[in-house]
Amino acid sequence: MPALLYLLFYFITVWTLWFVEFCLLTILRVYHYHQKVYDIKQKNGWISSANADVSAAVDTRTSSQIAKKILPAKLHLIPAAVILIPLFFPQVRTYLLTESDGRVMLLCTILVAAAYMGTGYLFAHMPNKIYSENSQINLQINALEKRLYTIFLFVSNICNTGAYLGIIRDIASSNWIGGVGMGIYIFLELIPAAIILIMFFWLRKEKERILSQDSTPFYIDDDYYWRKGWYNNPNDKRYFVQDRVNSMNYSLNYGHPSAKYVTGGMLVGTGLLLLWMCILCIRIDFTPIRLTENAAQYSITSGYKTATFALADVESVTLLDNLPDEKFYRSDGSEDNSKLLGNFRGSKTGHCQMYIWIEHPPVLQIKTTDTTIFLNSSNEAQTKEWYDQLNDAISSNK
Repeated sequence: MPALLYLLFYFITVWTLWFVEFCLLTILRVYHYHQKVYDIKQKNGWISSANADVSAAVDTRTSSQIAKKILPAKLHLIPAAVILIPLFFPQVRTYLLTESDGRVMLLCTILVAAAYMGTGYLFAHMPNKIYSENSQINLQINALEKRLYTIFLFVSNICNTGAYLGIIRDIASSNWIGGVGMGIYIFLELIPAAIILIMFFWLRKEKERILSQDSTPFYIDDDYYWRKGWYNNPNDKRYFVQDRVNSMNYSLNYGHPSAKYVTGGMLVGTGLLLLWMCILCIRIDFTPIRLTENAAQYSITSGYKTATFALADVESVTLLDNLPDEKFYRSDGSEDNSKLLGNFRGSKTGHCQMYIWIEHPPVLQIKTTDTTIFLNSSNEAQTKEWYDQLNDAISSNK
């Protein structure tokens, strides 16, 4: 294994540990200053323990009126239904259900659509926030917020579906996800990011304009609920509250026991995901590529996954100086400056599997009835030995 690869592995390990430590200290720093602000206010008599008994205020008079001014979540079923329409076309359905990149694209589109719909439902049913003793002010601001956010989520869902249809266009015309389809996909998926930034700043200015005309503002000092760095108010029915540090974010209300379970689950899930990714990267970098045979069944093992083929399915075996001179696009697996592993699609070859050390020619090209496999070892003599082994097996099988 090249020394550079070991150095890269150590660098990534050290950098990851540093990044985790940096994130943890940043979070702890935020928590520390929340507590410090609360302590200063309490020391100077700017806050009393009575605040602990203050419940979140609710203006029930605005709820029924706001419900008429927002987009219902069921409208999201329209773009969701459009996502399923391409499955009625055989060529597109086959690609989406059998090719790994097709399955990933379909699954991601459905999950994003479901997320937009679920978030729209949460926004529509979120308790109203109280800004004033004047119900009309509360109605105006809450209706504006909920209407804008529900419209934004619906438009985002349409963009998500449109991006997906751009991919479907490529699949229908060339049975492949090309540059045009991917360009359309990226462009349409970025539109919601631009919209949310514009909407956020406009909404903030509009709220300030409305509140500047209010002569009866309503204020609850919620430092008590944020004193530990997170929001904890069991009297507040809201599950999500606007974050204090970044008003574009929302925080969980840890006064609800389930919020603690959700956070714990997310932390455990993230930890397991990072551990799995580390193990996968180590396997990909340090597991050698091998070709083994057992009862006329061949297996190619690597750090990514194992490929198998039967000797009876082999149509030809060719020893190439290098990979064919064409464009190869990765569907899944790993691709870096040293290795190509996984499923690829060549501009001429079509679907193929790669188990290649890029800087260690020659390359075995194994054509089977199902696909084409490109294979080599980091040892040139080993690659030639595999070539002779397969040729001898084919000759004796005739």
